[in-house]
Amino acid sequence: MSERLITFLLALSPRERWLLAGLFGLALPLAVGFLWVAPLNQARIAAAQDFAVAQDLQAWVQARAAENAVLAGNGLQANVPSQSYPPIGISGIEESLKGAGLREAVTRLANRDGEAIELRFDLVDFRQLTDWLAETQPDWGYDLQAFRFERAERAGLVAAEFLLGFPK
Repeated sequence: MSERLITFLLALSPRERWLLAGLFGLALPLAVGFLWVAPLNQARIAAAQDFAVAQDLQAWVQARAAENAVLAGNGLQANVPSQSYPPIGISGIEESLKGAGLREAVTRLANRDGEAIELRFDLVDFRQLTDWLAETQPDWGYDLQAFRFERAERAGLVAAEFLLGFPK
């Protein structure tokens, strides 16, 4: 194999050998750049965007926590009514979802052993969901026992799960 390469190179003129060496000297770094460095750079940019989104979400959560602490310090609680309401039931939750335009986004709305209600959205607009929660949560008669948000690939969309418990 190397004999054939040497014979091929010796058959070329010095100028052709220099041009071939220059071509390989230029092609090799470009190949490394396009095949290895460029994908790494794209991954770094995507990670930086994910980090920025996570920081924004953390700032939003901290602002809500500070707001809740201020309200609790004044003897008030955020989004908690002064009177307790009876639970509105699954049909009441469904009607409020229809009113907010979120019913189509619900993938699970079920009663869990008569102790809680499960509510799941696989893909929903985050702002629309939080507006609905802020509007309905104070008077629906349930305690929010657990919740989880997961960011979707498209900006502004999330997957969300809620566990609504009956008040004790």
